[in-house]
Amino acid sequence: MVSVIIFDYDDTLVNSSKALYKIEVRVIKSMSLKVPSEKEYFSLWGLPHSSMIKSMFPNISINEYMKRYSDIYNPDSIKPFKCTLNVVNSLSKKYRLAVLSSKSMYFLKQHLEHTKLYEYMDYVHAEDSSVYKKPDPRVFDDIIAHFDCQPSDMLYVGDQLGDFKAASGAGLDFVAVTTGVNSRSQFNSIGCKNVIGSLASLYTIV
Repeated sequence: MVSVIIFDYDDTLVNSSKALYKIEVRVIKSMSLKVPSEKEYFSLWGLPHSSMIKSMFPNISINEYMKRYSDIYNPDSIKPFKCTLNVVNSLSKKYRLAVLSSKSMYFLKQHLEHTKLYEYMDYVHAEDSSVYKKPDPRVFDDIIAHFDCQPSDMLYVGDQLGDFKAASGAGLDFVAVTTGVNSRSQFNSIGCKNVIGSLASLYTIV
């Protein structure tokens, strides 16, 4: 029986991909770099942010890029989905909750506090929390240890194919939500059967 629900952050709890792409474009233009198309950018979506930048611009200074990103970034541009706070508040009364994201802890904690989601989370796992990254199933090792439970007692909710691959590889149940860049048919094609269109439908699964 599920006792812990773990959420991805971007495009699962908050509507972020389009807004973050716009921020990224501003940073890239400020450095006189070639702006990637949305298709190019989102082909890397789900990787740690630093890895995305290195893939797009292997010869630039990551420190300089992230300084400019921090100057331009505004947390007000990232909004929770309309149902998010109600769903998380309700589920927190029955389950222990966590977040597993590829964001850096600095930005992830800032986001969670800004959106008032932090108070509901028993554990927060960021890019810099582990050497393992999604879709490597070992990314869940620290969370499993923290909650001291079996993987079968945990459910991961995410919007990307890599989220499903990581969760299923670690033995966790998984629910896909199609509020991100991957569709129901894409999830079905890799064997993911629990697919919902909105977090509001999570009640039908848990």
